[in-house]
Amino acid sequence: MKKIILLLFISFNLQSCTKNHTADIAAFTYLPYFTMDVLCQGYDFGPGAGGISINVNLKPGEYPVYWHDAKDGKKYQSINKIKIPENIEYQYVVLHVYANHFVEVQFTNNWPEATEKGKIYRKQNPHNLKINNEY
Repeated sequence: MKKIILLLFISFNLQSCTKNHTADIAAFTYLPYFTMDVLCQGYDFGPGAGGISINVNLKPGEYPVYWHDAKDGKKYQSINKIKIPENIEYQYVVLHVYANHFVEVQFTNNWPEATEKGKIYRKQNPHNLKINNEY
């Protein structure tokens, strides 16, 4: 019985050591349709056009990412989980959602931008929607 109590105590203490991370968040989508939102941990990372939400308290761990098609509301889920590590020291956490439903997470102190991979995809797929007249 003492061993069980000790294990529970150690487990509780280890969980309480996990540090949440406050960051500004954004998302970029490289999809053939507009998204209403890109969600992770219950937070809306934005419509996928690079808008910023500030001072979001993110929990370390692995999470799936969800988004909705703005036209018909259809819900999608990433084929992978993104990982938010403990004690990250970056101002921005940025999600990049690709057409194959793979999501990449980026940590940066610079203003979030589309990835080179995303820019190439948009140029190679001119039928996709243009965002912010950038491409």
